[in-house]
Amino acid sequence: MTPVVVGVFVLAPPDPQNYDVRVNIWLTASLWVGLALVAAMMSIRVWGDHMEDGNKRGFETTLSISPAHVNGLAARMRTLEEDCREIERHLDGFKGILYEYVGEIPERSRRRMRRTLAEILDAISSMRLELHLPEQVIDLDKMIESRLSHMWVTLHESKSASLRGYGVVPEDLNRYLDPRIDGMLALLGRLRKALRESTTEARGRTLRRRHSE
Repeated sequence: MTPVVVGVFVLAPPDPQNYDVRVNIWLTASLWVGLALVAAMMSIRVWGDHMEDGNKRGFETTLSISPAHVNGLAARMRTLEEDCREIERHLDGFKGILYEYVGEIPERSRRRMRRTLAEILDAISSMRLELHLPEQVIDLDKMIESRLSHMWVTLHESKSASLRGYGVVPEDLNRYLDPRIDGMLALLGRLRKALRESTTEARGRTLRRRHSE
């Protein structure tokens, strides 16, 4: 009787002597080896259509991951992406009013850094596809409204009354500061009004589009 090959294992046929006992052992071992191979193949089954040049890849894995781990990992990968894009945006430096990013990075180094940042972003993209990480979608008007609320608080905390925690506020500073803060608060109100108008207009367009369909 010829040996039987199962996967990468070679199982020899039973010896004629003590046939009944050995054939049971041999059949049982064959069955367990077969089941183990099937389980191993299923647990590492990975298939996909990979595309080069950093394009998105269709990918599926059988990796089991809980919703809590998915959400936690997605939040960290979003933070990583935000940091990468912030670095990328300011590689050439930035000059603001009250803050500035100074220093000069040679062009060759900037190119290398941009390529490396692109590789990190590509790895994040692959992880999102492979682990089905959720994308956070935020309405633009909600993001702006959140920023405006933060600005409103910052401006009110910049008034002379809020500066008393740093010591007595001179009357001259009080007369200088508060009207200017009030002026910026008025500009903030104009921003809010423009945002509300744009939101109302966008909703009107959406309703008209739905009625026309």
